Amino acid sequence: MATASEAAQLIEAPLLVLAPEDDRWLAFVLGHSEALPFHHPSWARVLSESYNYPSFVLALTDEKGRINAGMPIMEIRKRFRPSRWVSLPFTDRCPLLATEEVMTARFIGLANRAREQADVARLEVHSDLPGGDVHRQRRGVAHVLSLSPDSELAFRRCSRS
Repeated sequence: MATASEAAQLIEAPLLVLAPEDDRWLAFVLGHSEALPFHHPSWARVLSESYNYPSFVLALTDEKGRINAGMPIMEIRKRFRPSRWVSLPFTDRCPLLATEEVMTARFIGLANRAREQADVARLEVHSDLPGGDVHRQRRGVAHVLSLSPDSELAFRRCSRS
């Protein structure tokens, strides 16, 4: 079975496998308007140390080596089950980050090929992805509650049940 790094090298040079602590990834995350705390290298490190799963970042770069799209990944390996790449387990939402929508589709294609070449059963992303060959599975529901600075008003809006 090929590692994630070996699989990425087999397909196309612009898809890189980076350590989550790579300065390029951190700069990309800090500069991206849609980045969440879950994209930060610290979150991948906490998960890796807590659950003992290897983590890495798949990143699509341009000809100058700048990241145009990417996401943090953990490889989940369990006995008697096929390996899978997850962005990220134990995380509510961790969308693919991209500079342009066209990069999203390209990234998905390259990441899927890398996954196949690494002999990994599937790639799970905790967010919506474009494309007809994406299998969506609802795992949870997000609730948004508008809070008022007036605590009495906020409590009156709550149901007694």
